[in-house]
Amino acid sequence: GNSLFPIFLRELACETTKAEKYNFNFIAEFVSKKGFGIKYGNTDSLYLTYLDRYYEKCDEAFFRKKLSKKAYWIEIVKITMNVMKKLCDQVNTNLRIKSETSYLNMIYEEVLFPICFTGKKKYFGVEHEDVINFKLKNLFMKGIDTIKQGKSQLLKFIGENIMREAMDINNTRPIHKIVKDTLREAGNKKWDFNEFIVIETWRPKKKISATIAL
Repeated sequence: GNSLFPIFLRELACETTKAEKYNFNFIAEFVSKKGFGIKYGNTDSLYLTYLDRYYEKCDEAFFRKKLSKKAYWIEIVKITMNVMKKLCDQVNTNLRIKSETSYLNMIYEEVLFPICFTGKKKYFGVEHEDVINFKLKNLFMKGIDTIKQGKSQLLKFIGENIMREAMDINNTRPIHKIVKDTLREAGNKKWDFNEFIVIETWRPKKKISATIAL
């Protein structure tokens, strides 16, 4: 908790944190026993993977060329959406039993498919909430350096091009090949001097800040 808050109480903050961690671990253990893999998790969210056997029918149809790649991907997302929504209901039922209250709830937010994890707390993908959509206009991104404030246009071009190429439904290249091709393209392109500018903010110990263009 924040000690500046008027209702701050250290003991309460400690117990709240402990309760949050306990319930999060309870949910993680519950979904693991159900056969889900935990790909990524933080203090209040989990990214789960499902068992391969639930995709066997659409896998077989795709390999037999009964489904196009787009139709195949749509089926994968549909199955995942349905499974995750049912899982939320099961988790919430058990949370109510465990905590004797309906205050705590797990909610379904989105399916990311395809998705690429580039590092700790760094990932991007195509987001599907209630409607399946493989358009690349707005990729879902978390922790990606190229979208942070102050980055050069050169870096943004490289990052955005790599992500969009990697997530394209028609892509057949591995990510390292996309990176190599994009860097080659950037090296052959004519750039304006301003596109190399990086903006950084200097924050000294005193309450003074300055923005510097490098």
